[in-house]
Amino acid sequence: MKKDQPELSDKPLIFARSKKEKRNFIKFIGISIFFSVLPSIILLLSRLITDQDISKIYLPLIAFPINILVVSLLYPRVFKIPFGKCTSKEMFEKLGVFNQKKGSDVLKLIGLGVCLAVLSLGGMLMGSLLSGKYTFDLSRLTWEQIIFSTVPGVWEEIFFRGIIMFLLIPFFKTKNWAIFLQSFVFAICHFHDFQLWDIIDLISIGIMGFVFTYTADKTNSLIPGIVFHTLHDAFIFLVQVGDEVIITYLDNVYFYLCLWVMLFMGLIIIRLLTKHSTSLNNQYLFDVQKVVFIYEKSTQDNSISEDGILQHIK
Repeated sequence: MKKDQPELSDKPLIFARSKKEKRNFIKFIGISIFFSVLPSIILLLSRLITDQDISKIYLPLIAFPINILVVSLLYPRVFKIPFGKCTSKEMFEKLGVFNQKKGSDVLKLIGLGVCLAVLSLGGMLMGSLLSGKYTFDLSRLTWEQIIFSTVPGVWEEIFFRGIIMFLLIPFFKTKNWAIFLQSFVFAICHFHDFQLWDIIDLISIGIMGFVFTYTADKTNSLIPGIVFHTLHDAFIFLVQVGDEVIITYLDNVYFYLCLWVMLFMGLIIIRLLTKHSTSLNNQYLFDVQKVVFIYEKSTQDNSISEDGILQHIK
């Protein structure tokens, strides 16, 4: 190894050499979670202050400008994490939002996201139909919900499957633990109640978080997950039984079982497509050795040489 490359410690950063390093990890992960759930915080504050909900149509107008500034300027220029000091373009490229892919490959990534959304929504619809209580009601599909869905669809993917994953991998120095904790935190951020089916719903969200992460890793891109997440949230109420209908224990079993089966099928499709398509998978997004090297290099001098990365991981 050349002298200008940092020595990589074999110890996971969970056993970091200093308390300051641990505090920085917790701080940056906390900040990332805060901005990812910003729309929910705004809704909650509006209820507490005015006793009224802000229209979901206006939330993207608040969340998008703030998060664009945070991700494109605050992280790469002020925090200098997780890739050291870099430009806004480099930040989004390294996160897997803007990859240097051909137009046809981008269409394939979008198509994969649509396919996964059809599977998840199809599973939910199948479970609703098995209950015998589902009625198609187009009024449950609103422009307000569609527009609002772009916020979690885009920013939860960028923060959870992007920034948080690139922080957790150096922390644990293993992809599996990083994926598990990130999916767990993602689910907890959607917590509503301690009722049985609310807990089952959290498990389902955690599973979806895993699918989003697996998709990003295998395709080296956040694009399929962003499309999948946005479409899933946009059409979710259209494929469920209405709130006015009484749901039984068996109805819920059908619903979640069908959803889980279709998500599992989605994982199989991702594996098969990326295995046989070099354009979709020329490298993993979460290459542990590369991610750890970039982080440790950035914490030393905040400048990362692409040649240095390639030499280190060979």
